[in-house]
Amino acid sequence: MIRPSIGFLVIASVLSLAGCADGTTPAPSPSSELAHAEESFSSSVGTIDPELIGTFRGEAVQIGELTLLALKTDGTFHYGMAILCASPPAPCGPADEDGFYKLVQRQKSRFIELYNMKGILRARFEYMLGGDTLRMRRTDTGGGQWRSMIRSEDAWCALPSDCGVQNLNEGTCAGAWDCVWGVCDYRCSLNACEVMGGRCQTKGGCSQGAVGDAHDYVCKDGGLECCVKLAEEPACMFQGSTQEGWYLSDGEERLCLAKCAGASLRCAGPSITSEGYYAVQGEGCDGSLVMRGRCSL
Repeated sequence: MIRPSIGFLVIASVLSLAGCADGTTPAPSPSSELAHAEESFSSSVGTIDPELIGTFRGEAVQIGELTLLALKTDGTFHYGMAILCASPPAPCGPADEDGFYKLVQRQKSRFIELYNMKGILRARFEYMLGGDTLRMRRTDTGGGQWRSMIRSEDAWCALPSDCGVQNLNEGTCAGAWDCVWGVCDYRCSLNACEVMGGRCQTKGGCSQGAVGDAHDYVCKDGGLECCVKLAEEPACMFQGSTQEGWYLSDGEERLCLAKCAGASLRCAGPSITSEGYYAVQGEGCDGSLVMRGRCSL
């Protein structure tokens, strides 16, 4: 499902968390923030936790809380934060920001620290994860309240590459990630079977075609097989009459009139698109070509 990214909250006031257009105070210096973080949170629990990877969405009710948090396997993040401005709708922010994150532990509590690309600490949250529910409270600006965010099927993205680092399910078809209106969208592309003119279907269900070799006619899902529909072989009929020629379906469909008595057919062609039945002796419908069509695997 395609949805636009969640917008940010604008509240009439003065922002101390992010620089605004009206000249509010910028974030603390990198040295003071990093020194404080290093002093208070010296026990690292690792940069990446696979269970935290993905996009979480929620409703922020206070300034500095998150509406969106995307944590990626490369150690980077993207968030959408509720911010406030002096005079809405004056520009203020950015509400969205990218950077890198660090997971740390203090006694029995776990925290996630969000830094911008310059290494400045932007926010610190204590967190608890239960299934797809991420509970967080902001701790670097005072005693925040616990809020819940839910892992979303609509994973955030700015580029298709953002989708490949969120441990998303790609489904059973061969394809690639696309980024549509800020949401990851996996799109199937032609697999080897389809490129070769076949169709992937349940094993044992190819009643109107031939099953292609699994090595050359690949279906991504191992439970499927490639069914290729082959063209019916023409026949020379009504020999010696004015209706002599090449026919299909026991004479019900005439391809062309031709002197074909005694001729045999061969399936040939330099490529799938030019493959067809050719007359070895006698006339075809177009030179030696009787009919184009997929006639071999």
